[in-house]
Amino acid sequence: MVTISGQKVMTESETGKAIQLKLQDEQNKLAKPLQTDEKKIQDLEKQLITDKESLEKDFTELDKASKSMTAEAREQKGEALRDRALKFEDKKRELERMIQKLQAQANNLEKKMTDMYQKEMGKLDSLVKETIKDLAQKHGWEVVLMEESVVYANPKVSKTPMVVEELDKKAKSINQAKKQALESNLTKVEKDLGKAAQTVKNDVEDFKI
Repeated sequence: MVTISGQKVMTESETGKAIQLKLQDEQNKLAKPLQTDEKKIQDLEKQLITDKESLEKDFTELDKASKSMTAEAREQKGEALRDRALKFEDKKRELERMIQKLQAQANNLEKKMTDMYQKEMGKLDSLVKETIKDLAQKHGWEVVLMEESVVYANPKVSKTPMVVEELDKKAKSINQAKKQALESNLTKVEKDLGKAAQTVKNDVEDFKI
């Protein structure tokens, strides 16, 4: 019987680290527009607080000075303050729309990251299981237990370092094969383009004749 720490395989293997970095980079990229919108919301909230204080102050002053003002002046001043109050309400509604939009974007980001996490972890889990199976068959391990689900196991029976090393080798081999396949396809495309260009050139020459 041997044991393996899934957590250490994730955190200590280059394969696991690469996945974590990929997920973090994607989250940062997706979150950047949200951070910009959040800053706009904060700025608008500050502006609304300032506008509210200014309106309350001016309405109070108008009320105090109304007795010494002409009816026409009082009406003009009041109309200007009412216009400002309407604009203030428009800004409040805009703030509510921005907050709702940000919440929807945040929910969408969370869903995308959850889907991506499950996808990447699924691929890693399959690769880890394949690696463990290969090592078990090679070294004659009859039972392999994950340390996270075992109450206690002697550290001597842990084969985590071996799995980490083999996992990175396997992942590197897979990535190298993908790279070679991609380079081969690119080479084929370049050759096809070269043939097409030569055909066009020959057609042009024939046309000149």
